[in-house]
Amino acid sequence: MKIIIMAEDADLVREVVQKQGHAVMAETNDPAHLRDLILGHTPHIVFWEKAERTAREIENLSPVFARVRFVTLGFERGKTWTNTIRQTLRAGKCQKPWKLENPEKRQIVFDLRYYSLFPPATPWHSGESKNAEYETAIEAMRLSRMLRAATEIRNQARLHMEAMSFGCASEWQEIIHRTTKGSFEGPAFARQHLKRSLAYLAHFVPGVDLDGLLQPVDDPAYFRFVPYRATPEAHYALFALVLFGCNPDVARQLYRAMHWRHEGETSEQVTETGVAITGLAFTVHMLSLAHSTTIEWLLAPNTASRLSESRSRALHRSFQIFADWWGFRHIMDDEPRLRLVLDHFHDISEEPPLPENLRPPTFAQFLEAMKASQDETQTNQPNQT
Repeated sequence: MKIIIMAEDADLVREVVQKQGHAVMAETNDPAHLRDLILGHTPHIVFWEKAERTAREIENLSPVFARVRFVTLGFERGKTWTNTIRQTLRAGKCQKPWKLENPEKRQIVFDLRYYSLFPPATPWHSGESKNAEYETAIEAMRLSRMLRAATEIRNQARLHMEAMSFGCASEWQEIIHRTTKGSFEGPAFARQHLKRSLAYLAHFVPGVDLDGLLQPVDDPAYFRFVPYRATPEAHYALFALVLFGCNPDVARQLYRAMHWRHEGETSEQVTETGVAITGLAFTVHMLSLAHSTTIEWLLAPNTASRLSESRSRALHRSFQIFADWWGFRHIMDDEPRLRLVLDHFHDISEEPPLPENLRPPTFAQFLEAMKASQDETQTNQPNQT
């Protein structure tokens, strides 16, 4: 889970939270900063030290951020705080349904912070193509793992897609309007839509930490918060997708989009960038729809017996997009092998545990590695004189 701390003795809270394997997104002593921190980091829990000024701010924010748990840490520190934190973390995050708001009523807020991370290599295979039989065997293993993961998160992923799609027409209007105007807000808006589609796709990576994925809608619903930075959640989703083995050519374009920031370019240059990121956002949106269609078809109990039947052009194209994005070209074209994978999936209730080198890190581990990488980069930079 993602945590924000508002306490003078933040070290104690951070230590307990990190020992439990959760991610500390931000710390502050100023209640006036809390709203912006919640909008920017979308935490599951806010731990706050009891104080009169803080209590008034929490009282104002609690009804606004209904899906965030605000947990009071009493006046007695030490063991009392530790027990409260542990009990809260065991209880888990708020399970309230997403509140969707008419897009016409939403206030749009742009954030101007930024940072980046480099892509990983995938450990599922060496990257060298041995032969078709070898590639098909690897793809069969990956597809079987993905289908198993899909059964566990199916409802959550469906809710994510439905919430993300709400008011989608209004989203594209905003993106196109700001892009054609030559505003830097156009690429930022398009990238936010792109990141939410990536979060949906990352649900299906075996072993991914679902708490580390970007939420499908804004909370509260009447704010449209558009970060002007590549958030840790976005990097985590893309990291997990590349780790599992998504299309590397598209992934490279995604990293470029993540790292973009406005540096005083002309209106023409910003429009060019906006058109590129908007096109990429629409591509990944269509990827998500094709993935959803294909996964639902593959998870149906009678799918293996229907493989030889003719399919509609729309379903056929969804299959092709699914195969190209996930790198399943061999297995999806090999009907007998695909039938074996599906039969195995439906006959076996569970798979052996996923090896550690194939499992994405938890979001907390990823966040720590990200901070360490940034600290090392800053340390190695030459002093400017």
